[in-house]
Amino acid sequence: MTLKAKLIAGYGAMGALVLLYQWIFVSGASFGVALGKGLVWPAVIFPALGGFIGAILLVAILVAIYLA
Repeated sequence: MTLKAKLIAGYGAMGALVLLYQWIFVSGASFGVALGKGLVWPAVIFPALGGFIGAILLVAILVAIYLA
């Protein structure tokens, strides 16, 4: 198993754990909400990282619009 495959598997496993936790233990969280949080689990676990990820996405979108 390559390092890339191990990293992807680890990210997916952690995402699955966050998905199950959000879906089972967080009141009012539907499966769709829990799935979304499971996909971006670093922003859920480390809230300050969410602003950084948002800024990166904003810049990426603006660059894509500018280059189009």
